[in-house]
Amino acid sequence: MKIIIILAISIIAILFVGTSNHLISNVEAQEETSTNKFIVLSSYAEKTLVDQRVTIRGNLFDTANKPVEETIELKIFDLSTSTNAREIYSNVVYAKDGKFQDNGFIPTREGIYTIVAETSSDISTTYNIRAVDFLKTNSFLVLLIALISFAVLVALTGLINRREIKLMTYRLLRFTLITIIAFGMVSVFLFTDVEVGTQSPLGIVIKEYIITSSTPQESITDENFLDDELKLDWIMHIGGHSADNYSAGLQIPLSIIIAGMIGGYVRILNYASKSWIKTKLLDELNKSKISSVENSIEEEFNGIMKEAYEEGTFDHRLARVLTNRIVADLALLFIAPALAIIVYFVLLQSGLDPVENVWTLTVTAFASGIFTETVINSIHGYIAGNPLFSKKPEEK
Repeated sequence: MKIIIILAISIIAILFVGTSNHLISNVEAQEETSTNKFIVLSSYAEKTLVDQRVTIRGNLFDTANKPVEETIELKIFDLSTSTNAREIYSNVVYAKDGKFQDNGFIPTREGIYTIVAETSSDISTTYNIRAVDFLKTNSFLVLLIALISFAVLVALTGLINRREIKLMTYRLLRFTLITIIAFGMVSVFLFTDVEVGTQSPLGIVIKEYIITSSTPQESITDENFLDDELKLDWIMHIGGHSADNYSAGLQIPLSIIIAGMIGGYVRILNYASKSWIKTKLLDELNKSKISSVENSIEEEFNGIMKEAYEEGTFDHRLARVLTNRIVADLALLFIAPALAIIVYFVLLQSGLDPVENVWTLTVTAFASGIFTETVINSIHGYIAGNPLFSKKPEEK
């Protein structure tokens, strides 16, 4: 009886150990065949323009966050039809050091497109983008309003000295149009949500920066890539290309351009708050030297202003002052961001980082926009007073 009990216990133990080993082997097999890689697609702008190449970037890593080198098949499906998705593009790329990129897809019409990235081991991920027409974007609408205002402002100079527009109406129209142009220029950059000119020599795109706290950017390796912080910034690129993240061309952050434009507009507001018409017109009257003893310059000024305000009749000297002011305001709106860009590149050469010192660079750009006219006058005075520039060429 004891022998039978011992044999039964032994058989049960053998069966239990065998079953446990079988379960353990199944778990190990499942771990070996489970998903140990993942794909990350990084199309930073969810919108793209019709007939513009789409830059598809991605990374392939394993569960240990190490980059994996493997071929990846990219497929793009058109979701414009509600019944079924239609494949319209496919390509095979190689993930070198875990990174891959494709620039071959060009959407031909508006709609939603799904990007599918799949490896040979059936690891896949998807990402949706929307193709839009530039003529239907908010940026184009704002740009169109700014261009119309610019044309009206230029045409306003030809309407001076017509009785339909008195001086007060002219000043109101000028200030309103200048404001629309200034905020229109800012809004084009401020509210843009789609990359423009990704493959062109000039464009507004998203640039990626990889910043580390302990590792210099030139020392970034595959092992510490995922420990770094990814920064994205809207920039205007000149001469760059998406294949090298626009590093070969000039890269101007939109924050610098916007700050310079706002600074220039604040300068215009400051100038408009002063009695600039009286100052400039008195200078014109002093230069003309046609005032007689009976009619002093002050009396002549009052007469000209009275006719302009009440009758809409503009003296030719007043018309010249008003026209010059329009040209000066428009020049200031364009020169202010240009000067801000120059200051930005000078500060970069001094060692400031465009990401870590973004507030310093932006505030400096804003200040350069405010003092644009002062800086230009200082440069003009320096050149005029410098004998190196004022020296006339010797006569032969």
